Amino acid sequence: MVPRVDAAGALDFVPTDCLKDGLEPDVPRLGGNGGGNTVVDKHTIQSYASINRLESEMTDDTKSRILDAAEQLFAEHGFDGTSVREITRAADANVAAVHYHFGSKEAVLRGVTDRVAGPINARRRELLDATVTAAGPGVPSIELLLDAFVRADVEILLQLQERGPVVARFLGRTYADQTPWIQRMAQEQYAEASGFFPAMAVALPHLTPEEIEWRINKVVAVIVHLFATWPEDGMCEADAEVLLRRLVTFLSGGLRAPSPTLAPTPDSRR
Repeated sequence: MVPRVDAAGALDFVPTDCLKDGLEPDVPRLGGNGGGNTVVDKHTIQSYASINRLESEMTDDTKSRILDAAEQLFAEHGFDGTSVREITRAADANVAAVHYHFGSKEAVLRGVTDRVAGPINARRRELLDATVTAAGPGVPSIELLLDAFVRADVEILLQLQERGPVVARFLGRTYADQTPWIQRMAQEQYAEASGFFPAMAVALPHLTPEEIEWRINKVVAVIVHLFATWPEDGMCEADAEVLLRRLVTFLSGGLRAPSPTLAPTPDSRR
C-alpha cells in the first residue's frame, strides 16, 4: 500500500498493484495541475512511515502483543498504575492501535481478563459435568464439588508454564481491586460459580441458598489469594496436587459448618 493525499489533504492508501513506476495511473503527480487525488511517489513514502506502520498494526498479531504487554504491566502495577502509553511501548505498538482494537484502557483490561478467565470457566464447567455424571443418581460430595471448582484454576496456571505466575498475579490483583466497575467485571467472570449451586444445595440441605452463595463467595476469595501468592518460579504438578488436597480439606469444613442462625449463641447457653 502507498499513501495518497487527496485534494483536501486527507490521507488514504493505494494498492501497490495499481501503481506504475511508483505512481497511480490517471492521477496527477504531487504538485500536478489536475484537481483530483495526488499520489505521493515512491521516494516520498518514507516520510509517511508512521502511517504505514499504523496500517500494519491493525492486525491480530498487534492485538495479541497489546494483550501480552497489558497482562504483564497490570500484574506488576495494577490498572491505575499502568498507562496506555506504557502498554503500547511494551507492545511496540501505536496508541491508535489500542483505540482501534479495544477503544479504551478499560476494554484492554477486560480483554486480558476474558482471555484468561474464558478457558478457566470452560474447564470448570467440564469438571462439574464430569463430577455430576460420575455420581449417577447420587449426590457428589462437597469434596468432589470443591475439587472440580478449584482444580480448573490450578490446571490452567500449570498449563501456562512460565506465563502462569504472571497470569496468577494479574488475576489476584485484578479480582482484589475494589474499583466498582472492576468488581462487577470480576463478579461476571465468576458467575460460572452459579452452576455449582444446585449440586451444593442438595449436598448442604441445612443451609439456605443465600448462605451457600455467601460461602461460595468466600471460596472465590481463597482462590484470589491463591492467585496473588502463586510462586514466582511456578509450581510442579505434584506440589499443585498437594495444594489442591489441602484447599479442599480446608474449604469443605467451612462449607459444611452449621448455619450461624442455628448455632448456639452465648445468650442461649444461660
